[in-house]
Amino acid sequence: FFFFPPPRFFFPPPPPKFFFFLSFCVRKPMDLPTVVSRTSASPAVASKAAELLRMAESRTRMMKTDKKFSSLCLPAVCVELASSLCGEVVSKETSALCVRLSGTSRSVYKTTFSLLQSLLGLQPKHEIQGLAARLDVMAVAKRAEEIFNLFVEQTPPGQQDSVKSNSVYCAAALSLAAREAKDRKEKVKLSEPTMRTLCGYNTTSYRKVLSLSLS
Repeated sequence: FFFFPPPRFFFPPPPPKFFFFLSFCVRKPMDLPTVVSRTSASPAVASKAAELLRMAESRTRMMKTDKKFSSLCLPAVCVELASSLCGEVVSKETSALCVRLSGTSRSVYKTTFSLLQSLLGLQPKHEIQGLAARLDVMAVAKRAEEIFNLFVEQTPPGQQDSVKSNSVYCAAALSLAAREAKDRKEKVKLSEPTMRTLCGYNTTSYRKVLSLSLS
């Protein structure tokens, strides 16, 4: 009787390039100092972001009920939010960099951003220039401001403040200005899903505002 040991299968180790590719695909969230350094944030923004992060970490239990919330991206969210609060215009490139440094998907990042704004009571009053910069449609910002002013002028005096503070009118003004630019064969690409995420408006209200006749 002869006993033959089971064959040993030898799998060669993967090449070093495989581990480099794997580390590139798996994004890791960055801590606050790293995000501040990578985004070249100013000292004022860094200080404000640290303050927001302390406030956020003490209240995250209230946000964890949302399935799309992730505490991993809080440092990046706080840096972007602090930049807006310090009066700096957050460009589309900077926002995309924050998403990449967060280690999460864009949808999770935007949801966490909106939830943190709501929790801390920091919902911004969207202005045309800031919103146009975030959406990379500065070419139609001037015309959008004119349309927005028409919305305000056509509203009774007692209700004009509510129009000025409602982000749906800013979004509608940008959308109408972009449509006019497209009719003139100008290259303007406005992402309405991104605009809806940033402004948080109701789709029905948005369509109702778009249907208003401006003269």
